[in-house]
Amino acid sequence: MRVDEAFTALKQALIDELKAAKQEGGRAFEQSQFDAAQVAAQKGAAVGAILQQVEELALQWDGSNIYQVEKRSPAGTDPEQPLREALKGSSPEQDDFVMPILQALQELGGKGTSRNVLEQIEAILDPATKDGQGGSNGWKLAAQTTSAAMVKKGLISAESPEGEWRLTTKGRLYFFEQQ
Repeated sequence: MRVDEAFTALKQALIDELKAAKQEGGRAFEQSQFDAAQVAAQKGAAVGAILQQVEELALQWDGSNIYQVEKRSPAGTDPEQPLREALKGSSPEQDDFVMPILQALQELGGKGTSRNVLEQIEAILDPATKDGQGGSNGWKLAAQTTSAAMVKKGLISAESPEGEWRLTTKGRLYFFEQQ
């Protein structure tokens, strides 16, 4: 197994743990077992922090500059912060594309060329959304505009090579929180 494949497998395992913690917490909360719900939330926060660290390591490993470790911001963001705040102030048109973009990137293993991501989005999008964007290719411009806003919100990496979209830990967490 290659290192990049190992990172992908580890990230997916951590995402699965996050989902399980969320489900466990939801069940406990529904059953009024608030202590168990709090434990599940703490577990989810811990797993989220580890996922962010793995993302940072994967980014350092990725690409041709493997041995040039970049300075990155510390992994000290609060994983319990509500991620719905990430898209505060987005336009209705952007709202139509956020989840398809995140889903497409997730299905592509967290990153892809603009072309690959747009092809994946096209397969995901509701035909009404595509048709409502001003012509047969209007949805592509809307998706690209949305992706730029998602970069500003930290859901897609601003440090990706030109022509590549890369999901951030915040983007992954937001995607799974919304499911």
